Amino acid sequence: MLIRQNGPVFGSSNPYSPAGETLVDVSTRNLRSTDHFNGTAEQLQRQTLDTYVLNIQHMVDISVTHNFTERFSMNVGVPFVAASWGIPSPQSAGDAARANEHSHGLGDISVGARMWVLPTDRFTSGNVAIGLGLKMPTGNSAAQDTYVDISGNNSRLRYVDQSVQPGDGGWGVMLDVTGFKSIPHAQLFGSASYLANPRDRNDTTSVGINISAAANPSTAADTSFNSVPDQYMVRLGGAVPFGNTGLAGSLAWRAEGLPRYDLIGASHGFRRPGVEMFIEPGFSYAKGPNVYSFEMPIGYYRNRFPNPYTGSSGDATFPNYIFLASAGHRFGNRSDASILANRANSARGAGTAGAASASAAPAVSVVGTNFKPFKLKTPDGVQKTLPDMLGKTTLVVFFYPTCPFCNVAAPDIQKIADTYKVQGLSVVYINILPEEAKLIKGWQTTHGYTSPVLTGGSTASIQNDYDVTSTPTHYLLDAKGKVLAKHSGFQPGDEKQLELEIKSALEGKTALGAGGQ
Repeated sequence: MLIRQNGPVFGSSNPYSPAGETLVDVSTRNLRSTDHFNGTAEQLQRQTLDTYVLNIQHMVDISVTHNFTERFSMNVGVPFVAASWGIPSPQSAGDAARANEHSHGLGDISVGARMWVLPTDRFTSGNVAIGLGLKMPTGNSAAQDTYVDISGNNSRLRYVDQSVQPGDGGWGVMLDVTGFKSIPHAQLFGSASYLANPRDRNDTTSVGINISAAANPSTAADTSFNSVPDQYMVRLGGAVPFGNTGLAGSLAWRAEGLPRYDLIGASHGFRRPGVEMFIEPGFSYAKGPNVYSFEMPIGYYRNRFPNPYTGSSGDATFPNYIFLASAGHRFGNRSDASILANRANSARGAGTAGAASASAAPAVSVVGTNFKPFKLKTPDGVQKTLPDMLGKTTLVVFFYPTCPFCNVAAPDIQKIADTYKVQGLSVVYINILPEEAKLIKGWQTTHGYTSPVLTGGSTASIQNDYDVTSTPTHYLLDAKGKVLAKHSGFQPGDEKQLELEIKSALEGKTALGAGGQ
């Protein structure tokens, strides 16, 4: 089962995919497993005697996800499988006598829907989504290949092993939950997926019958036929952006398993229940509408559970590594400016930034006009107005504490504040996300930032009144509050231009204009 991870847009001032966007993604899953386990004990003799099974699996999954709204999306996944399973036949002849069984073709197609639980216009630093889907039995669960029996004789057409069948033969219900939480310099994430297969077993004979040397092996035992088992996956981790490059590194804990007993219905037939746990390093890269990712789960714990009804311990092979890669393209994607403007429009009327004399001020602060007045508060609840914060030159930074780009810029802003404070520079931060106000004191203390931070305005009013289309947004003001320059976004190196503008303003020279990334 290839689990699709459709989560937030990492590293954006708006982490959600906008309404009308469609993501087309091609994902691959590749593994090779030869190491046998009975319970948690590795069966090392299988390697010594060359009697181990060689299981190779390749899967390509083409998925399409469409966002009907910022909170609600639907997806369809179409997998293609190419796999093989082989065991020496006869086993005494070792690896040279391996009888390989191959399969390939369309897998089980799935369709699903997902919805973010909390309102996306307010909860941009963390949220939880729930998903529900349907898996259809479109893959062949009775694929066959020509190979010999366990004695090395009687080559003929036989069913391939359960682990490499393209489908499992049952309709399934897919349940999932996913979430994220932005923290300074990083983003935490988690997901859990469960595929419930109500069908008990299918009509395909299991491995013991397929490789039997008997002329007419008995199929009286229930385990002579393949079970249609449930599957699950859990993943927890974090990701860190590398500056403003679009590249991010990640590290996660991952568990994949097949339970002994199904959530719905009986659990007869042959199955290899068990679980494997992994440490999963990875990286992702986003550029424009394209996004790429690679992860390599590294196994560290394996446990082959006993069969559910016979109690037989059996064994199973587990991979040491899994290679996961994906490439996606977003159609109908809009810029942060469009996304934030739409969100501001939908939330308009929810509150104001506390602007004084709002009727006399311009709708949006632009270069050459007076900066729109405000009445905001410090984290301690002390009210501050624009005149309270003005210096000879003032730098106003719109941000939020978990914004990755804001946190790239903040150390440089602190250096500039320290350097030019004695010359009359005032630096003030304005938080744009009310739900992150509680993080401000910790953010300042952790990093040693000394510039004051104000909060209290709604996201919609700040975006509307100050044209904040991405974070951070910097405004440079003169001593009377006139806008000298504006910059949206931040890339390494922008601090040099900002410092030149501040020096020029402090020296009383005419300023500078608008900028952006």
